Amino acid sequence: MGCVAGGGFSVGGKSSASAGGGGGGGGTSSHSGGGNEVAQESAPDLDDFSFALKEYTGRYAAAFVTNKLTTFKVAPACWKKMQDKNGGALHTASFYTSDILEYGKNMTGDDWSDIESQNKDKNVKLIAPMMEDFKARFMVTVAVDGDDCENDQNALWLRYWYAIGTAVKDYPPKSGRAFITLNVTPSVKDVTVDVDDSGSQFTITAPRDIEPKDWDDKIQKPFRRRSSKQ
Repeated sequence: MGCVAGGGFSVGGKSSASAGGGGGGGGTSSHSGGGNEVAQESAPDLDDFSFALKEYTGRYAAAFVTNKLTTFKVAPACWKKMQDKNGGALHTASFYTSDILEYGKNMTGDDWSDIESQNKDKNVKLIAPMMEDFKARFMVTVAVDGDDCENDQNALWLRYWYAIGTAVKDYPPKSGRAFITLNVTPSVKDVTVDVDDSGSQFTITAPRDIEPKDWDDKIQKPFRRRSSKQ
């Protein structure tokens, strides 16, 4: 599997990602803005999914969460399917990004979504480097095995992904850093979570096809144990 150094998309169908921070984001093509929200010459480049998310939510802050702070390692067919405005990935991403924006606000004191809304033409330029800098403290990698993926709202891998956003928001690691990898594969039957000694790197391995019992608690529990909220 190819690897993206940071947020965006990597072609591949093997869940071989490892936890850790990274640099700026990919995608097979990029988009500069769209509509009248931001002047065309200054609109930020977004990968295909993040552009679709910006169109879906109307917010660059949400799009920057997937573009800068989330890496997808999925097959090309899955990546294309994720951009369907009627599919589950964009719906899930709208909630996941809200959780990560709240987590970022709690960690930095900066409400990126609110800053954007005050003056979108001007303030998108302000939040972009803020969120870029946050990569030193936060990154989620989502790797899904296979040549394709499900994209309905109840797709198991999307539910795992959303649960991760909620877990890190509700139980922020006391280390102040969270580098999270979700490996979704048919080769396992239950959810396991490995955490490094620093309490910063979380590697979650989860079944792709058959829903395991109490998987949401299994994802959340390691965050509860290592949270600053104790």
